[in-house]
Formats: sequence, C-alpha cells, structure tokens
Amino acid sequence: MADIQVSSGDLCFFFRKNAWMQTLVGTCVTVCICDRENQSGGMCHYRLPSAQNNFSQSSDANDFGSFAIPNLLRRFKQTSSRLENLTARVLGGAQLQGGDFLQSQQIGVRNISIALELLALYGLPVLGVSIGGVEGRQVRFNPFTGDVDFRFVSEHDTPPLNCHPKTSDVRRIYTTLGRSHLDTSWTDRVCGSDDVRVEHFADAKVLFDRAAKLAPDVVVMDPYHISGNDWLGGAKSNKTIPTILVSRAARSLSGIEYRKLNQVVGRYNFVTTPTTLNQVLASALAAKASIENLNAGGCLAEAHKTPAPFDIVVLLGASTGGIDALDCVVKHLPSPFPPVCIVQHIPPDYSHSLAEKLNKSCELKVCEAEDGALLEGSHVYVAPGGKHIRLMQLPDERVVVRVTEDPLVNGFRPSVDYLFQSALKLKKLNKVAVLMTGMGRDGAKGLLNLKRNGAFTITQDKESCAVYGMPRAAEELEAACRTVPLSGIADAIEFAVKLFQKTESKSLPKSLLISGDEG
Repeated sequence: MADIQVSSGDLCFFFRKNAWMQTLVGTCVTVCICDRENQSGGMCHYRLPSAQNNFSQSSDANDFGSFAIPNLLRRFKQTSSRLENLTARVLGGAQLQGGDFLQSQQIGVRNISIALELLALYGLPVLGVSIGGVEGRQVRFNPFTGDVDFRFVSEHDTPPLNCHPKTSDVRRIYTTLGRSHLDTSWTDRVCGSDDVRVEHFADAKVLFDRAAKLAPDVVVMDPYHISGNDWLGGAKSNKTIPTILVSRAARSLSGIEYRKLNQVVGRYNFVTTPTTLNQVLASALAAKASIENLNAGGCLAEAHKTPAPFDIVVLLGASTGGIDALDCVVKHLPSPFPPVCIVQHIPPDYSHSLAEKLNKSCELKVCEAEDGALLEGSHVYVAPGGKHIRLMQLPDERVVVRVTEDPLVNGFRPSVDYLFQSALKLKKLNKVAVLMTGMGRDGAKGLLNLKRNGAFTITQDKESCAVYGMPRAAEELEAACRTVPLSGIADAIEFAVKLFQKTESKSLPKSLLISGDEG
C-alpha cells in the first residue's frame, strides 16, 4: 500500500484508491475528509487561518485554511459525493515552543477555529479531533477506509482521536433536545466520566440564561432555536462553549446562524445528524478540554511588543567561500537597518556557529532563524543548515520567517532560490537582493524574477569570488542591477536602501535596472 506525504501548503485527494496519506503538523492544522460511500477522501495541511482580502488564488493559496478546505471540498463535488456522506477529522493547532510571534498570536488556535467554522458552514460533522497542546503530531489517513491515526512526535504509542484529559469531575451537557436524543446510558461512555449531567431546557433563551451563570461543557440543540430567535445575539455566556446543532438531515450552518452562535458561545460550533451525534459530541468535549488547557496558561507565550514597521527587506545568498564573504558584508551594515535574511549553503549543526560568528562582528543582532519568528528591523536571520527559509506575509501585512523541510531546490536545502521566490509574494515591501560567491546556479533565476518585480539586485564580481558560479549564472541572465567587488557590497546595499527610502517607491526607476559595474 502506497504512502503519500502531504507537505504544508498541500492537499491530496484520492478516489477509490487504498493508500495512506501522511503529514506532520505543529501549529498547522490538517483536515481529513472522507466519503465512505464513494470510497474517496482527502487531506489538506495549512499553515495560517486566512489570507488578506485582496489575496487571489495562487500556488500558495492552500497555505491558508480559508482556501485549502473549500479547495478540498471541490474535489468531492467533482466526483459526485453527496453532503450527507461526508465526514471530517481535525488535527493539529499546537502551541509549540519557539517562533514566539506565532505563539503570541495564537496561530494554532486560529487555525483550529477556521477549520471548525468552515466545516460547520459547509455542513460536515466532525467525528474526531486531536487539537491544541504543546506537541506536534504525525498523522496518517486512509481515504479509502476513512481510518485516521496519529501520534505525538515525542511518543511511540497511537492514542485514539478525541482522547483528552479529564478536566472536571462533572461533565455538564445542556440541551433543548428531547430525552430520547440524549440519555446518560451512552453519554457516560462518550464523556468518559461517571458523573454526566444532561440538563434539558424548553427553549434556547432559558438554556443560555443558565449557561451565563454556570457554563456547561457542551450545548446540544436544534437549529430552529437559533434561526427562530432574534434575541440570541444579545445573550452572552462570556465563555467558549462548544455547541452542536442536530438536524434530521445533513445541512450546512447559515452565515446568520453562525454569527449568532459566535456572539453567544464562541467559534467552536458543530453540525450533525442523530446518526453521528455521539461521535460529534466526543469531538466537542475534546475541543472543550483543549480550550480549558489553553486557558490554564501553560500553552501560550506572553505577548511580545510589536516591532517597529519597516518597508524594505534585504536578502543575501552565498555558497562556497560565503562564510568569510558574509562576515565582510554584514559587519559593515549600520544600525538601525531593515531586516536581513541569509541563505548560506551549509550542513546541519554549522549554521548556529555561523550566526554566532556574524553576531560578534556586527552592529545588528544575528540569529539562526526560528519557524514563526516575526521579521524585525536591525535583525539578521540565518537559514538553519539542512532547512529552507521562506518569508510569509500575514493578513495584517507583517512578515514571519517559516523554516521548512520541503524538497531540495537546485540540489540544495537551504536554497537561495527558495528564499528569493518567497519574497516575490511580499506586498508593499521593497527588496534588496544579493547573490555572492558560490558554485552552481542557485539563486540566479530568483534574482532575475526579483529584478523584474522592482527589486534592487546585486552580484559579487568575478575577481573577489572564491568560486564564480552563482554570480556568473545571474550575470548570464542579466539579473543584476549592479555588480560590485566584495568590499563594495555593504555600500551597495546601503545605497539601495537609501534610494528606496528617498523615492518612497515599491520599485526602482527603469534607468537603474541595468547590469554593469558600479563605478
């Protein structure tokens, strides 16, 4: 049986194919959707919850849950799946150590929220979750059978979905359904508690009045009690309470219904039919446990002060001979200065030493890049050995560094082209890119694309290169605005930065976008 790896920003769909999809998620979330009747299924793996309003579908669209989940559901529509046959599982959204900005912004929590929101709006019952916490998860999904299993990266055992720590002695479920729908004979088993209290209410108003005083673990109700009450938007429980809407037939949650629930009980809302109610109830209880663990304070980093804004980013790429060359450049950059990102072809375990070496010799703060770190001015970020770095813009236009183990590019990881290509997608930011000494062609095409998009591009001249490979490849493509000796690169970078600051433009005048030596 084949094993298919689903990387972050990817989705995979199989129709009547017996295989395993695998992925590794940290703050990211993976959504697994299955149609057992049609023997089809798919998995998406996204990094961030939603894109900017003006973001258009592109090769990076599936990095965002707001695109990835609808795109996956379109695959089911193309193979004639019916809504009532679709079920989902949601895994990931951890708050990992490192990448302080992602922690302070609760990216994992927001990734979970967008998954549950969209699945409710599309009408899919969530039959299993493993969300939150402080560890990454290795996930396997068989779309042919619908089986999902996972393990935490620090463990060897495979826990079941919906497993969660016991958060209280009493599990309270408030419902407007009749007693025939909810009885303790099976809620005891689902909740994993000897003391389950199911309280029945005649209508939603009375239920939420009670919830405002003593919040339950889960609310279960008929959609009629949402759509039929205009007052609901005024009631507030002041706590996030997972809420399940039970319909006779599969149905999506309308936007109005979702907004009303969001005002009252938060964003963890579920839809189901009586057939899958017990599994969805288990998912809702697991979601409640993750909320309580989060509120306990052990999973979140303290919010960090937002760095001063910047409108320029500097990118450096080097290979053979690059360590000494980078030191020569970085130590001559002044402070304050725009953020600088460096890719040096280097094996694992050596990049940290490179960052320390550069940090000792320059005015800027140099560090090895951490996944999720917010880009800051007067900071230099060195790609970890054996891993790529890319820049990603958040919906509020701030930029974070992503560290990935995506496949080799041009035979390298980290790759200069990988970094340069990611910078093309940064809006409202000027770029200064430099390609320095090194063997091969890595970075040449990326430098050309940056130049075509208004960046100021620089190559190191032949005489000062230890190996004149990468800069020569860029020169052959006419990718450089300026070619300068090693001793002049820092001055050329500073010149470009001042030029952008003076022109207040997002691209350079065409007269400057020419190849040639800077006299």
